[in-house]
Amino acid sequence: MLGSTEPLIPEEEYRGAARTVGGISCTWASGGNVAVISVLPRATITEPTEMNNSTDCINSLGHCFVSRLSEANVLFVAGWDDQINRTIADEVEVHAATLELVGGAARTAVPDCEELAPVLEPVAGIGALSGLGTDNVPLRPVWHILADAGAAHFCVWGGTASTNSLLHAVYIWAYPGLSEPRAAAGERRALSNGDATLREISQNSDDLPNFEVTAWDGVNTVVVSGRGMRADAVIETSERLLEALAG
Repeated sequence: MLGSTEPLIPEEEYRGAARTVGGISCTWASGGNVAVISVLPRATITEPTEMNNSTDCINSLGHCFVSRLSEANVLFVAGWDDQINRTIADEVEVHAATLELVGGAARTAVPDCEELAPVLEPVAGIGALSGLGTDNVPLRPVWHILADAGAAHFCVWGGTASTNSLLHAVYIWAYPGLSEPRAAAGERRALSNGDATLREISQNSDDLPNFEVTAWDGVNTVVVSGRGMRADAVIETSERLLEALAG
């Protein structure tokens, strides 16, 4: 399959949100190949029959996946190589079908992006926020299933700071019902309404600052990534987002 495999950060792709619907998700890698293997209860999926031995590669980015439907569960294997995905699915299909998964509890509805923008705008520090296109929307089918189940939410906005004319951006991922994330990387910080980790991610060619905060309050988890935002602005944005989820 992937050769000599070893687990990466468990559930890195979804910060552990698969657990909130009773599922599991793990990332594996070897020799430059990466596979995200997820198993979700069949009851989580609105149209499970569409997932019966389905396979697809989404646009030119090469995000490929294969799915296998059993009586109780649905297996998804996502990665860059379609043939490797199929081979992994063949190897783990029987085991995935026998996992005893229990669907998660109902979660509070997340405010939509239009509602969140004016809440976050005063602390983001990058001017008026306007929605950006869909290039950065998570593409894998498991994400969309989690979103449909109310377990995941994504927004991205752009703005222009008063100090320059470069496009700044804020990305948010919200995970209702995920009391704390799995393996949040970065420097630990205390929030007014929870806990967080802060890390600086790779700089862009325009040298804008680029920080990411993973924050949680024991009920919900959020991730805020700010291109062109100060670290303290990203932290405060995560606090506001947790407040919005708490209602």
